[in-house]
Amino acid sequence: MRYWWLAAIGLLLPLAGPAQRAGSALYGHSHNDYERRVPFYEAYMAGLTSIEADIWLVDGELYVAHDREDIRPERTLRRMYLDPVAREVALGGGRPYADGRPLQLLIDLKTDYPETLPALVAQLGEYADCFDPQRNPGAVRVVVSGAMPPPGRFADYPAMIWFDGRPGMTYDPEQLRRVGLMSAPLAAYSTWDGTGPLPAADSARIASYVAEARALGLCARLWGCPDTEAAWRALAALGIDYLNTDRPALLGAFLDARQGVGACQALSGGTHRQ
Repeated sequence: MRYWWLAAIGLLLPLAGPAQRAGSALYGHSHNDYERRVPFYEAYMAGLTSIEADIWLVDGELYVAHDREDIRPERTLRRMYLDPVAREVALGGGRPYADGRPLQLLIDLKTDYPETLPALVAQLGEYADCFDPQRNPGAVRVVVSGAMPPPGRFADYPAMIWFDGRPGMTYDPEQLRRVGLMSAPLAAYSTWDGTGPLPAADSARIASYVAEARALGLCARLWGCPDTEAAWRALAALGIDYLNTDRPALLGAFLDARQGVGACQALSGGTHRQ
């Protein structure tokens, strides 16, 4: 069977479709998605709107792995993500989801950007109808994180590439137009492990982080968070827009139950922040 993972989806995910959350302002982010039993498709079938892949440039090829020793010949960015994403966009008539929800591919560079980004841009260029919003208003948005360039170099790269924002960073108006969202580790604001209530002082620090993102017109994401429904509720209540998870199906169900909750509209209705 050529696409064996499509058959496997039925064993891993509930049958309820995800196409009921169009325009929701609370988003699901599949953290280190390549570690799923079925990369891309577990998160996609759960209706999550952000998917993360770490990439390494080795001998001219882009591989998906957390650590260099995990690189395998068959685990290329093209095979694991670009081809499946492009296939779904084609099936959706130019949109990643039939109901018009957006999709974001967050690519974490593990090797230095001067070499890695040109290789990524070249591969994305082969799928311009899928990833370039100038060609397709419903294109999948690519946000670069990790070993990314400083803001002064953002303009060196084509407009189909956005960059992951950082709290405390100063962006001029042109640079800000290239920032896709703001990301930070929970550990910068709290050591909460998800047990008991989130301390009030920590809540205030997280709320301040969200306010900083909002002031720039950005959605806010925290990573390194407890991966439980209690934590998702607490963080959503503080305005966090992207909830990280290693359990896509459970987070997808949680988001379905909270349709329309949230404040950030940067991606709502399939539009892209300009």
